[in-house]
Amino acid sequence: METLQISEHSRNDAWSRRDAWKIVILLFIFQVINYAAKTVFGLSGNQMVSELQLTNTQFGELGSAFYFLFPFAGMLAGILSIRFSTKMIMFWMCALWALSLIPMMGHVTFTGLLLSRMLLGAAEGPAFAIQIHAVHKWFPDRARAIPTSVVISGASIGTGIIAPVLVPIIRDYNWHAAYGFVGAVAVIWCVIWLFVGKEGTVNEHSGQESSSASVSFAKLLFNPTAIGFYIGGFASYTLISLNTVWVARYLTKSLGYSAGQTANIFVIASIVWMISLPGTAYISQRLSERGVSGRIARGGVACASLLISGLAILGMSSTSAGILNIIMIAPAFTLGTSFLTLGPLMVGQFCPERQRGAVFAIMNAILTTAGMITPVLFGKIVDSYSTIVEGSHSGFHWEGLFVVGCAIVAFFLINPDRERSKILGKR
Repeated sequence: METLQISEHSRNDAWSRRDAWKIVILLFIFQVINYAAKTVFGLSGNQMVSELQLTNTQFGELGSAFYFLFPFAGMLAGILSIRFSTKMIMFWMCALWALSLIPMMGHVTFTGLLLSRMLLGAAEGPAFAIQIHAVHKWFPDRARAIPTSVVISGASIGTGIIAPVLVPIIRDYNWHAAYGFVGAVAVIWCVIWLFVGKEGTVNEHSGQESSSASVSFAKLLFNPTAIGFYIGGFASYTLISLNTVWVARYLTKSLGYSAGQTANIFVIASIVWMISLPGTAYISQRLSERGVSGRIARGGVACASLLISGLAILGMSSTSAGILNIIMIAPAFTLGTSFLTLGPLMVGQFCPERQRGAVFAIMNAILTTAGMITPVLFGKIVDSYSTIVEGSHSGFHWEGLFVVGCAIVAFFLINPDRERSKILGKR
């Protein structure tokens, strides 16, 4: 009888792992579509500016508009995640997202495009936090780094690998058709998710505390590690927003690359991104398994990745078109995003399962304010110079300094083991 029970337990465990990775793959695909929608904007920049007669500042405003409702939608979804399943939140989020792309498929004014991008941002706002929450429901703390990195690495496919697919659509048809293509793919994902998506049941504190136990949100949101996560995560989101809004325009207008060459550069950067996200997660997870503190295994690895990105941006801003510049671009906008993979793992160490979705959503809302500020500020810097080349290099120089500074400050604040001991009373 005992042998039979062990066999049944092993079979259930195998099915659980299979279901867990099925969800990871679906969320990975969702992330690909998510970032493909962001990438269309960047790759369409020159065509969009020409069609609507935009200044660099206006183009930056359109880039920032995506993030205007982002934080508020993220917080709302986080609160809803306490009462509703992540499966249904993801479904309705994707459905709204697909609907928001419809106006962009036809002729649109500057105001219409601004409003459509605000709605698109509201639909995508909760995506990161809800996806991470969904993954954490399937894996215990010790095994979350790699599946989390796999989901987030979908951004590298959506940003770069898919660029050679989007560029011909934009070139041979127009940017409106590219948005239509992404919207159609989003609808297909919605249908598949509705029938295949499931809710995970892992409770990290099972047997140690009641699943209904809760901690003051003030303690969870305003401890030193959380503040360090805000600082590093904010810097990481400035990288993402610049990459999806300004880098393609910088490569074509400032450095003179063609649309095809720009797509190839994005592919190279995406390959680096695809390797670096799981790579840093693997290093972090191995260190954790060897008993290294969360401050080093997670905080140290995350901040080191962010620091390298900042230094690469400083190098990129000092070089002209050529192989060295391309080598700098690859890590500049990829390595630092590892912070967003490892950051939630730090928070998960001291956050009760029941509050995790809301806490991730609120924290993500704070981080994504970087998206409101960065693109339009960069556009104003570019417009303040006589040429787009000088303005772009100045903007990237300041970005590099900012990211380096944030990485250093965040490292000295982050210590998830300390917060776990203080908040949960556990070592």
